[in-house]
Amino acid sequence: MRQFFARLAISIAAVLIALVAAFVAMGFFAFALYQFILQYMPPALAALATGVTILIAAMLLVFATKFAGRKPKRSKLADDPSLAAAESAAQLGGILGQQLRGFAETHGSQTLWGALIGGFVVGASPKLRAFLLSLLKP
Repeated sequence: MRQFFARLAISIAAVLIALVAAFVAMGFFAFALYQFILQYMPPALAALATGVTILIAAMLLVFATKFAGRKPKRSKLADDPSLAAAESAAQLGGILGQQLRGFAETHGSQTLWGALIGGFVVGASPKLRAFLLSLLKP
């Protein structure tokens, strides 16, 4: 339990340091933008243009995160039989993945050696790599 709280504290500290660094970077960016716009406008308008630019960028970021979190609308193709087949294939893949994970957890060293040897063989043989890629591509 103590180790959990130590890791949590380190993670929170890392996030806080990253946030401070991001704010400092944004400050430098805003100042650089202000200095650039200052060449073309009076200081008051340059400051206003810099502020508006930063607000527009923030609004775009908010809208992007808002729309990225939404679930996609169901299309009219929901009753398509190929969709049902794809869902069945996904369920089958999930079951196979669970079984393979269980095997890998119970036979850790054999799984590691198998993965290392398989990766070496695929990496060393261009013909085998091309063949495997041809199997994956439709």
